[in-house]
Amino acid sequence: MKHYPNPRIISAVKASAATFAILLLASVFGSGLANSYPRPQIPSAVGQVALDFTLKDQDGKDFKLSDQHGHWVLLFFYRGYW
Repeated sequence: MKHYPNPRIISAVKASAATFAILLLASVFGSGLANSYPRPQIPSAVGQVALDFTLKDQDGKDFKLSDQHGHWVLLFFYRGYW
């Protein structure tokens, strides 16, 4: 007695393989699309003098930007998307 594969199983395997191939191609070629963030609303200020400001640090002390004159300072502003 010959055993023939079930046509439903074959079509399900083909559909799974096609879905996997599409997801693989999308992850390889579409990775730039997934990381598209909104464009900045203001131009870059690299190399320009920052305005003086005072904020509280993690210990509650005042941090004044002008007190850091002569030191390297990295200003990192994070806008959360929540």
